[in-house]
Amino acid sequence: MPTMLHGTRDPVVVRTPEGDRFFLIATDLNVDGVEYGWKDWDWAQSGASRYIEVWESDDLRNWSQQRHVLVSPKEAGITYAPEAIWDPEIGAFVVFWTSSMYPKGTHYSSDKSDPNGRYPLTGGQTLYSTTRDFVNFSPAKVMTARTGHGTLDPVIIPDGKGYYQRIVSDRNSTGVNLTWYGLPCDSGDLYQERARSVLAQPDEWQLVATCITHRTMNTTYAEGPLVFKANPEDLRGKGYYMYADQKWAGSPSGEFMEEQYQPYWTADVGQPDWQPINWTQKPDYNLSLGVIRHGHIWSLTTAEHAALRGTNLRSINIIPPKKRVYSIGESLDLEGMIVSARYSDGITDDELFEGYGGYSISGFDPRRKGKQAVKVSYSVVGITKTASFTVKVKH
Repeated sequence: MPTMLHGTRDPVVVRTPEGDRFFLIATDLNVDGVEYGWKDWDWAQSGASRYIEVWESDDLRNWSQQRHVLVSPKEAGITYAPEAIWDPEIGAFVVFWTSSMYPKGTHYSSDKSDPNGRYPLTGGQTLYSTTRDFVNFSPAKVMTARTGHGTLDPVIIPDGKGYYQRIVSDRNSTGVNLTWYGLPCDSGDLYQERARSVLAQPDEWQLVATCITHRTMNTTYAEGPLVFKANPEDLRGKGYYMYADQKWAGSPSGEFMEEQYQPYWTADVGQPDWQPINWTQKPDYNLSLGVIRHGHIWSLTTAEHAALRGTNLRSINIIPPKKRVYSIGESLDLEGMIVSARYSDGITDDELFEGYGGYSISGFDPRRKGKQAVKVSYSVVGITKTASFTVKVKH
């Protein structure tokens, strides 16, 4: 299904709370799509798409047909950078995005004297809708709309300590009547706030940090924050990463594409000390002229990673556990067992883990004496491979 502008950007992937289904959502926007209706940035702020794009998958390899979903009201001029988070309080996803809002009965007009035209441009607001299936959406409501302050590209993450942390760009795409939220900052930068629930009222969000990137990197501006918790075995230990789509002196992006993703790290997202990380991006990002912006990172199991990269499972190998002899009623002990997997792309996972997205165990009965073959199974996109080891149960 074509989008309004035959282009998408700002992709985000979210997982159902059960963990077995994924939704990909994106902005309906193509700044080069003149033949599809693109006019200029005034039009993009006041007469662009009110839709988001949706796909779904249960294996990250096979995706549904694209759905072009209307979420913004008629008064919205844009529908930018959709995000989604599961809210256990309401048992549904909260989908939120940036919109510029205009009076009823107005429309985009290139004639700035048109009495029903949308000029002057307005600042952005954060709207939201709720859904359980990304097919049926509730009518949009305002999540936050601070007069004079930027509410661009918000992202929300639970901190594990009873709060939801929200990081927002204190700028808007129109630059209309903008004043800084919190401490003065010489840049349209990111600020962080927290509340006890995803849909807390605007006055229930408490300011945590401001001027996040300008303070450490002297940025000109920053937007499109991406925040995620580090994996348990991360080399930096426990903490959180943030990527900011920003411009700064010495940016590797060059003259043409002025913004560039830059990673940051903090050990505690609730009391953050965001510090920039030195990194070297891959040299083969040719589709964006060497520049990556407005992306998404999320956690994957081993099997999901294999599915996403398009490889097939060839075989698994096991080193049996140390304990091989059991008494009646004794539980299976897998200490010392190592399960590895080999794939068609030549990659080997040296150590799989038991459970969701890893291997499963079957065939052991602690009540039955004698020799037993314990089966180890591992699946990737419908292909299952097995191996086994023998144990003995005795009186």
